[in-house]
Amino acid sequence: MRFPSRHETAVLGLFRIVTGLLFACHGAATLFDVLGGPQGGPAPGPGQWPGWWAAVIQLAGGALVLAGLFTRTAATLCSGSMAYAYFV
Repeated sequence: MRFPSRHETAVLGLFRIVTGLLFACHGAATLFDVLGGPQGGPAPGPGQWPGWWAAVIQLAGGALVLAGLFTRTAATLCSGSMAYAYFV
């Protein structure tokens, strides 16, 4: 069943905002030890591969998606980060 076109924009915007906020919160939790801190151990040090870089991608990409700026590029970069995490 498809939403009527008058609700489609609002639903997609809400989905973008929630997804961007969740990504940004996860990146902030890992980098700055807030919102429950990093899961599974201490926060990674600056420049440490892959944890610190993944957190930077999540924070920056989530913020860009949340703001609606460069959403396709940011979402593609974030999905690549998540694919790496899944396979590792």
